[in-house]
Amino acid sequence: MAVKCVLFKTYCICLYDATLWSMYNKGSLRKLSSCYNKCLKLFFGFKHIDSLTGVLVETRMPSLNTLMHNSHIIFSKCWNTYSLHIVSHLAALNCI
Repeated sequence: MAVKCVLFKTYCICLYDATLWSMYNKGSLRKLSSCYNKCLKLFFGFKHIDSLTGVLVETRMPSLNTLMHNSHIIFSKCWNTYSLHIVSHLAALNCI
């Protein structure tokens, strides 16, 4: 199970730039969430009728909503940090 967890985290959880997916409608994101849940159950050998919450707890994997939320938080922190550096640098050059 540990090897499967590492493989799933490596290949299925890497949602690069997920924070920038704001232009997608809710239907598309629901389909992505459904696909993620089905892949999670299939990969770890659970039946389709098994509870998603039970699967997430047993495998210790995050839900897609958790992944999206964490991605948004990390992006916000990075954006605030980098934008402050850029503004400070431009102010030091008297560009502002």
